[in-house]
Amino acid sequence: MPAHIASNMNGDTPAEPSSLASAHTMMELLRSADAVVVSDHARARQLIDCVMDILRATLDEHADAPSASAGRLAPWQERRLKTHIEANLSVSLTTAELAGVVNLSPSYFSRAFKKSFGQPPHSYLTTRRTIRAQELMLTTNEPLSQIAVACGLVDQSALCRLFRRTVGRNPHAWRRAFKGARCSGVLQSSLLHSRP
Repeated sequence: MPAHIASNMNGDTPAEPSSLASAHTMMELLRSADAVVVSDHARARQLIDCVMDILRATLDEHADAPSASAGRLAPWQERRLKTHIEANLSVSLTTAELAGVVNLSPSYFSRAFKKSFGQPPHSYLTTRRTIRAQELMLTTNEPLSQIAVACGLVDQSALCRLFRRTVGRNPHAWRRAFKGARCSGVLQSSLLHSRP
């Protein structure tokens, strides 16, 4: 019998109910029980009891621990929101409207959105608008005033304020510095790391 199984049976080490190792341990214990069930009924019973203990610990652990997804949006809601946001970055989006997209109240939606996306809806929209503006600045020759409108901002000065706050530079300087870079990795890293 493998050493890690023997030590679990003796209580030397705690079982790891949620790990893959525990699943393998339980399978080995059941195989061992199956091999000795005819010749040593007491030993087979002991092995089965060990499996039951591991399963009980697993159930207890899951009952006591809050679900990792508790309070988060469901995967389909996250996908629907991402699609809706990307398709509507050129218009004003309110928290109430976004909550309606996934049929939630605005207050619950705001909390669930932050847990799912790591930031509040307004901050997420700001980040997405900044990245869209960067993409347009790198891939088109459109003036900044048109790029601002395409990103849901009222005018070029709003784009400049957004850029200074999120990127740390004005859009003209950023565009000159990165115009030759066309890969998406540059967009993400420049958004995060181009502050002076």
